[in-house]
Amino acid sequence: MKVITIGRSSDNNHIINDLSVSKYNTQIIKTDDGRFVIVDMGSVNGTYVNGQRIVGEHPLKPGDVVKIANVMIDWQMLFPGEVQIQAPRKKSRGGWILSVILGSLAAALI
Repeated sequence: MKVITIGRSSDNNHIINDLSVSKYNTQIIKTDDGRFVIVDMGSVNGTYVNGQRIVGEHPLKPGDVVKIANVMIDWQMLFPGEVQIQAPRKKSRGGWILSVILGSLAAALI
């Protein structure tokens, strides 16, 4: 398990010098099985994931946007080489074929 502490105090792993950030604001934990969890430590101005304020623990996944009080952070940079970015899924060919059929049908009706 790896724990990154985030806050204004100099004894955090990641220090944010902004008065909106609590001294001990947030933790991001990489669990032994490779999952990531973000924890708000009872901060005044909050911890946000994808625009939603979290309370207590919240799972994190690659691409999630994290804001600590008023400060956006790239949490994935705190774990260099440890966050597995998933490749975007390929669109199925069936969707393309359906678009051609619907387009032809619409043209025929006009």
